[in-house]
Amino acid sequence: MNPYVLKSEFCRVWRYCREIMISQGLSVLVVGIFSFMLCDLLPLYPQIGSCFYWLAQSFSILFLGDRLFQRDLLQGFFSNVLNSQTSLSSFLVSRWFAFTLGITVYMALMAPLLLYLLRIPSERWGYFLLLLLPFNGMVGGYSGMLSLLTQGAKSYLLPLLLLPLLLPTFIFTVGGVFDDNFMTVFAMLMAILFLTLPFIIGVSVSVLHHLIQSY
Repeated sequence: MNPYVLKSEFCRVWRYCREIMISQGLSVLVVGIFSFMLCDLLPLYPQIGSCFYWLAQSFSILFLGDRLFQRDLLQGFFSNVLNSQTSLSSFLVSRWFAFTLGITVYMALMAPLLLYLLRIPSERWGYFLLLLLPFNGMVGGYSGMLSLLTQGAKSYLLPLLLLPLLLPTFIFTVGGVFDDNFMTVFAMLMAILFLTLPFIIGVSVSVLHHLIQSY
């Protein structure tokens, strides 16, 4: 990663902090409504509520990533990156790293309220916070790739066909907080993330280069 590009992307995370906070706040709001309605009715509420949160978080990140990528594309930001002789792969890895870390930090700030709403035992709070990193990294990477594929293919069919690839991450994350072998689950999630990331970046670079030329 280019240090200058990485610093620039962290600045963009700060510039978009309002949109990121709203996006993450909506996930917490959905969980709050769910908690108010069902926490006393479901014996397994912490597990079911946790599943509901990860689902809401998935959609939140997917829509946020799609909106930010489309804005940058329409404003010609990616063309400027290409004209500056910066490698697109280096740029995308820097953006992925900055936004994954940024979203995770913003979510961690809201974690006390979220964990209270989910009724997760205090001894499991650390596990929950650790799972935010690989989950946000995987869903964030896919959100950028799917946004570019939607723009490039002018169709939602291909992105929808690729969405099931997120299922292993979703399944392991949902059960991870309450799993006695947490470190095994966490290691598997990190392995899935870093094995999949080259594929995400490779596809994104190819599609982004085509989109920049077409614009």
